[in-house]
Amino acid sequence: MQGLTTLDFQILHAIQRIFSCSVLDFLMPKITALGNGGILWILLAILLLILPKTRKNGIQLGVGCVGCGLIGNLFLKNVIARNRPCWIEDHTMLIAMPTDFSFPSGHTMVSFAAATVLWHWNRKVGIAAYLLAAVFVCTFPIGRIRWDSDWRFDWNRSHKRNRLDAEKIPETKKLNH
Repeated sequence: MQGLTTLDFQILHAIQRIFSCSVLDFLMPKITALGNGGILWILLAILLLILPKTRKNGIQLGVGCVGCGLIGNLFLKNVIARNRPCWIEDHTMLIAMPTDFSFPSGHTMVSFAAATVLWHWNRKVGIAAYLLAAVFVCTFPIGRIRWDSDWRFDWNRSHKRNRLDAEKIPETKKLNH
């Protein structure tokens, strides 16, 4: 794990050198806040549940959000217990110091899970969701609150798992293909 941590710090330092600026330092905490607690995706799931035409998609999105929260944030974070870079190395924080462990990334996991569900329902909405998920991911290394390797693993796992889950549900309504 020490080799991975060393590599992750090298990547984080490079990201800081390249991307740190007053504009991004201002924007990144605001973008990160949109993904806190999966609230954006939960609200979207509720909206889809309200509309009869998209109710099944809302259920899928809601189940994905809850699953990511239970499996990722409540179970795996505490089992793996990987310290955050901001706990190991001092630097100016752009957000409040996180109190939970780094891995897995709840923002990344729920965002890419939601994007995958949405993509299977509506390609255009899914692409927009994937782009938003990617923006969420970019906020973490700049703020040094997440390791680079964490979000890469989370993205890969969320995308594969949710693609398989969406394929198992034959009644998924697909619009705008």
